[in-house]
Amino acid sequence: MVGIYLYPTARLQDDELDVLPKLVCQYKFVPTMGIPADWNRDGEDDLIVSDRFGSLYWFERKGSYPDLTFEYAERVRDS
Repeated sequence: MVGIYLYPTARLQDDELDVLPKLVCQYKFVPTMGIPADWNRDGEDDLIVSDRFGSLYWFERKGSYPDLTFEYAERVRDS
């Protein structure tokens, strides 16, 4: 399934990779990179994702681990 997966880890040790990742963000395009950023200034990291064409998308954080997800909010545009 296309999306961004979260590996629950503190220090990314090899044995922590034995835990299955959790799908936290799903969408119809193939992401090339995702970075955390507090885009809406609510004190929680959201997710900014790029696609292969260089477009940026904001996914708003919903919930907290283990029920953490990111919901599509809007395409990031130059103002």
